[in-house]
Amino acid sequence: MATAFVPAPKPQRRDYYDTATGGQLAVEKAPRRGQPGERPTVIDAVHALLHHHKLDWSQSTMRNAEDYLLRGRWPGYLAHEGIVYVDQLSTESFHEYMTVHADVLKPATLMKFRCYARSLAKFCKERPGFDAPLLSDGRDLPKPRIPKRKLPMALSVDDEARVVAAAKPGRDRLMAMTLLATGLRVGELCALTTDHLEGLKGRPAKLTIVGNIHNRTLTKGRRDRIVGFRDTYRNLPRDLLEWAIKERPASHLRDVFLSDADHALTTWGVEQLMQRIGKTAGVRCNPHRLRHTWATRCADAGIPMFHLQLLGGWESVEMVRRYYTASDLEAVAALARYRT
Repeated sequence: MATAFVPAPKPQRRDYYDTATGGQLAVEKAPRRGQPGERPTVIDAVHALLHHHKLDWSQSTMRNAEDYLLRGRWPGYLAHEGIVYVDQLSTESFHEYMTVHADVLKPATLMKFRCYARSLAKFCKERPGFDAPLLSDGRDLPKPRIPKRKLPMALSVDDEARVVAAAKPGRDRLMAMTLLATGLRVGELCALTTDHLEGLKGRPAKLTIVGNIHNRTLTKGRRDRIVGFRDTYRNLPRDLLEWAIKERPASHLRDVFLSDADHALTTWGVEQLMQRIGKTAGVRCNPHRLRHTWATRCADAGIPMFHLQLLGGWESVEMVRRYYTASDLEAVAALARYRT
């Protein structure tokens, strides 16, 4: 006789207490205690916020708050802008971050970030020791402006050529071409090291992706993958090797692409760079749009969707479909290639 499935009981708030320790929190250590007169950092404030809400936020809410405020794009933005301490944080910085990412992140993602940003702002205004004169209590943090009509993500062939031509020769152009040729995520581009370039010497040339800027040993898809290069950029592997040997600035870091200040690249820095290149070219440009362009060019060239799924590191073919931007001209050309 089959045994009926009994779901596990939902964790209760009292489960966060350890009765053996007399009611002390057992899930997570208390946030770091600063010295008298020490300026609290933004990271300190986030940890204090999470500790403060340990009993009234669910576990999934806690994990989401950690992802949005301690990982991902937001810490990269803070590092790029030089924002370390709470008293440097402002309502305008939250607004600028959401405005720039309005055409990159999903509307639901931006709204969730706004929710946690408001919680952090309210906590800093009410909690003694986290004085933030430039930060309001979050109630006036405007909602991100989401375009009502979704713009096509992939660049046209002409716009793609303009973006490459507008990039400054050397590091900037190689970065733009690498994104267009391989479809790397921006975090994966930042995590490329000189060790990864060994695969460029083979035939066909390839890169092995083993991590990203947030986790050097684990990709977003949670498995290593191998990517090749589009035929349009067949000379890029050779150019990358020559640049790394002859022109790449000497550094103790092993990252292929470094910032102008000889520091590791951040995702925010790459996004700012691509926006400047796009402004010069007269094209709306960001790393995510270049990934859409790569997927669209590969699909139009006839590469099977299952192969694209492997190359792009997606979990399903449905994700490949979302990255494809349909074109009337390409549809007509495809129809002309087949007998119907």
